[in-house]
Amino acid sequence: MYKQGIVNKIKKIPISIILVIALLSGYGVMALYSISFGQDDGLAYTQAVRTVVLFVVMIFVALLDIQIIYRCAYYLYALAVLLLLGVEFVGVSAMGAKRWINLGVFKLQPAELFKFALILMLSRFFHKCKEEQISDLKTLCLLSVIVLAPIALIIKQPDLGTGLLALGVVIAIFFAAGLAAKIFLWAALLCICASPIAWSMMHDYQKKRVLVFLNPELDPLGAGYNILQSKISIGSGGLFGKGFGKGTQTHLNFLPEHETDFAFAGLSEEFGFIGCVVLIVLYMLLCVLSLWIAMHCHAVFAKMNVVGVVSMLFIHFIINIGMVTGLLPVVGIPLPFVSYGGTILASAFLGMGLILNSVVHEGCRIEVGF
Repeated sequence: MYKQGIVNKIKKIPISIILVIALLSGYGVMALYSISFGQDDGLAYTQAVRTVVLFVVMIFVALLDIQIIYRCAYYLYALAVLLLLGVEFVGVSAMGAKRWINLGVFKLQPAELFKFALILMLSRFFHKCKEEQISDLKTLCLLSVIVLAPIALIIKQPDLGTGLLALGVVIAIFFAAGLAAKIFLWAALLCICASPIAWSMMHDYQKKRVLVFLNPELDPLGAGYNILQSKISIGSGGLFGKGFGKGTQTHLNFLPEHETDFAFAGLSEEFGFIGCVVLIVLYMLLCVLSLWIAMHCHAVFAKMNVVGVVSMLFIHFIINIGMVTGLLPVVGIPLPFVSYGGTILASAFLGMGLILNSVVHEGCRIEVGF
C-alpha cells in the first residue's frame, strides 16, 4: 500500500517540468565544460555529479508530505534567523564579508537557508490568514518587522544581492496574497524618500559599483573591469558564437569569474546570440509552467510556495543577466543551473522540489495548527 502511494505520487509529477529542468541542467553542464575547456575540466564533472545528486533530492522533496513541510515552516524560519544572528558572533570572514558559519565538515551560508525559510514562513502565514487580515495595518507592521530584521542582517554582512533578492521574494508573495495596491504605492514612496539614507549607509565598494554601473569607464582597470570584459565577451560572440571551447575572453582569463557570476558572458562568447536565446527560452518556459501550477493550486500554502520559488529564480535570472550585460550594477548573484557552485545549484533544485510538491499534493487538505 505504501509503495503504491509513492508510485501514485511519482505519476503526478509533470513530465514537462522535469524535461525543462533536465535541459537547463544539461545545458549548464555543457556550457561550463566549454567555458573551462582545457583549464579545469573537473568543474563540469563536479557540477554534473552535484546535478544528479540534487535531482534525487528534488524528487524526495516533491514526494515529502506537504503537512510536514507546513508544520516545520515556522521552526525552520526561527532556525534560519538564529543562524543569521550566529554569523554576527561566530561567523567566518572571507573577501571582506562575514557570511558563513564553520561547521567543521563544511561552511554554512545561513542567508541561503533563510530564502527558503522565508518562503515557507510567509506561505504558512497567508494560508491561515483571513482575507480581511491581509491588509490590516497592525498585522502588516508586525510581519514587516519579522521579515525585514533578518534581511537587514543579511545586508549588513554585507550581502546586498541576497538581501535585495529576499526583499523581492517578499514583495512577490505579498502581491500574490492580495495585499492592497495602495500599500505598495506607499511603500515605494517611503523607499524613494529613504534612498539618501540608504546611500549613506552603503559600503564604499557598493557605492563604487553603482557609480561604475552608471559609467564603467570611470575605473576600467578596477571596479569597472569585470563589466567591460563581460560586454566584450558578449559582443564578440556574435550570432552563432566562436564555437565550443574557443572563447578567448574566458580561456585567456580576461573575463573574471567566468565559471560563476559571469558564466552567462562566457556562454555568450562561445554559443553566441542563438545560444543565449535558447537559455532564456528555457528559463521563461520553466517560469511559465511553474506559474501555471500556482494558478491551479487550491491550497494557499502550496500556491504561495510556488510563487515564492518562481520569484526567487526569476530575480536570480534577471539580476544576473542584467548585471553581466551592464543593465544593472554588479551584485554577485549567480545564474541558477548554469553558474558553478553547490549552493546556487542546491537552491535551484530544492526550490523546484517545492514546486513539484505542490503538484503532487494538490487537493490534499492542510491542517492549520502546529
